[in-house]
Amino acid sequence: MKKLFILTVLIFCIIIVCSGCAGMSAQRGSAQGSVAARHQQAALNYEKSGDLPRAVLSWKIVAAMDPGNSKAAQRIKSLQKQIISKAEKHFSAGVKYYEKKSVQEARVQFLKTLRYNPDHAEALDYLKNKLPGVYIKMYTVQQKDTLKKIAARVYKDPAKDFLIAYFNDLDSKNPLAPGTTLGFPVLEEKLASKMLDTENELARANKLLKAKKYKSVLHTVEKIIEYDPVNPDAAELANASYYGLGKGLQEKKQFTEALQMYNNADPDYNGIQEAIAGLQDALQEEAEICYRRGVNFFVNEKLTEAIQEWEKTLELNPEHTEAQKNIEKARSILKKLKDA
Repeated sequence: MKKLFILTVLIFCIIIVCSGCAGMSAQRGSAQGSVAARHQQAALNYEKSGDLPRAVLSWKIVAAMDPGNSKAAQRIKSLQKQIISKAEKHFSAGVKYYEKKSVQEARVQFLKTLRYNPDHAEALDYLKNKLPGVYIKMYTVQQKDTLKKIAARVYKDPAKDFLIAYFNDLDSKNPLAPGTTLGFPVLEEKLASKMLDTENELARANKLLKAKKYKSVLHTVEKIIEYDPVNPDAAELANASYYGLGKGLQEKKQFTEALQMYNNADPDYNGIQEAIAGLQDALQEEAEICYRRGVNFFVNEKLTEAIQEWEKTLELNPEHTEAQKNIEKARSILKKLKDA
């Protein structure tokens, strides 16, 4: 990723210059360790917020200042893999949408690809050359303008500076000359607004899950999936919420509703098949309780109540043949009594 590479090189140069005087005093080494600690905390904060490119840059600063920091090297390697994986995941989703002629959805996914990897040539090619409906507006560069400032002005999002650079064949390293006319792609209102920070939303959903606020989790997950249909973490949260809702309903003996929640989850989700099997056993048991209650009403000549209990039996266990037969008998008796 060119931008991160350039920034990293600059930072390393600064560190090398500053470290030329290292060793002159223990105080200087202590200060450098303090700076490394601050950047490590910044890296962790970036990871938490989902800004993986900045997290990598911060970890690289930590590694340069503290070469013995094994955690920095591990995190850089891990995050770089995640960045590549996320970029490719969004790109693949974009291609699928493109093949289905879902232009807007494809564009969303290609933009997300570039969020993680601004140099992704194939995603840029789709956006510039393959997607229809990309309209260009003109802009004249003003004094002190930068690509990020222009992107913030026209897109309300400085992170979309790569679009202006690419559509105008600009090198982001070079300053802009005042008076230069640039063309920038006009995005739909949904795309022109800042993209959903899925990592932040996932963190929020995880907190809601820990608090057992399952319906709120599902509401948050729906937003994530709208922007990122193939997000596995969102799917996992949805499964966990359906499972939790099912358990709660089962404890309240709302068995039919509980089964619906279990069936909404992925059949391969850990524990869901066991939960469904356990619920089916509970359904059978509750059906028998209703059936016996109906028999008791019947014996005491309370035919209407008996029918109601046997109907509940069939709701819980549609294959309960005795309940069906008894309902028919009870209705027949009621009819004869009415006709007598």
